[in-house]
Amino acid sequence: MQEGDTELGGLQIPHGNNVNPPTPTPGPQPAASAVPQNPQPTPPAAQPASFESLQNTQNIQSTPSAPIQNNNLGIGRSLTSQSQFTPRQPQAQMASSSMEDVVLGIPEPRKNKKGLIIGIIITVLVLVCMSIGATLLLKENTVKEAIKNKNTFNTYANYLLFGNAVDNIIDVEPNDMGDITYALDCEDKTQTECKDFFEEAKKLLDNFKNSNYQTGLPEESTSEVENYFSIFDKYYNYIIFGEMDDDTILAIYMENGYDGAIEYVKNYYNDLIDSGNTFLVNFGNYGIEKAKILIDNIKELEQAGCIVNGQNDGECMKNFKYSNDTIERIMDFEYSISNDMHISINDARNNLIYETVFIANLLQNGEKNDKK
Repeated sequence: MQEGDTELGGLQIPHGNNVNPPTPTPGPQPAASAVPQNPQPTPPAAQPASFESLQNTQNIQSTPSAPIQNNNLGIGRSLTSQSQFTPRQPQAQMASSSMEDVVLGIPEPRKNKKGLIIGIIITVLVLVCMSIGATLLLKENTVKEAIKNKNTFNTYANYLLFGNAVDNIIDVEPNDMGDITYALDCEDKTQTECKDFFEEAKKLLDNFKNSNYQTGLPEESTSEVENYFSIFDKYYNYIIFGEMDDDTILAIYMENGYDGAIEYVKNYYNDLIDSGNTFLVNFGNYGIEKAKILIDNIKELEQAGCIVNGQNDGECMKNFKYSNDTIERIMDFEYSISNDMHISINDARNNLIYETVFIANLLQNGEKNDKK
């Protein structure tokens, strides 16, 4: 091989003056002739040929040269100016092509459907367990709330019926209800003490009313409880306003005079009349009518000299006779208005007792249903 020749794919290519040698093939180079005619410095390490140099090489027109010496295979060839060859691709491009061949040669991996199915199953199981846990926790909280509500109502009911604010179960049979003396009758209390008793009962009922008493109750039971509040309010207002006794009306008359006493009584019962509740409206009108009759009687007694310094004169009262009009008014009031009113009051009292026991049992049964 002549000096400056390059080997390409086993071929020796002579270089002319305008020839840019292609990048030599890595590996051991063939030995140069023993005695070079024009020795030159050892060239630096070969650098990868650029794509442009390889393109220029493709269009080389070589001058005639001597036949190429036999290559390692012993085959002699000649390369004329008309000969062309396909240049080597740059290493980077070759590597890319090789990688494409390799990638295209690898079969697409199969998707692991089994792992995906297992993951879905686990996710579903976790969601189901979370749902069951939340349901059990909600049920537990509902039961606790229902027990708390039942005990709150029982505390009120025991106080109203028996005078003891304890949360014991109300154990009263309907057939025995008429044989029991109830605290709400205030038989051993003054009017003021009775009002104080019902004020305390209202506070205990408000504790229940302000709780989540609907918890664990079906809709119809909730309506029963809300109706009970109206039943209590009706009887409570009757007790709080109450009937004015004779001594109270006499004191009002002596302090305010006849007209002042009548106005005072109307104002006293005005809230009941404006309540819109039939029972309370009737009771307010009843109270006003009763007070008017008493005020008219006091006026007659005063004119007869039977009331001195706000006190009744006993001897005068023995000989005093009401006018026929006054007696007729009193009789009519006692046998009609008062009688009807007391029947209504007694019905309201009995209804309150019955409904108190009923609601206590309703809450007790509601708690049992929640535990199932």
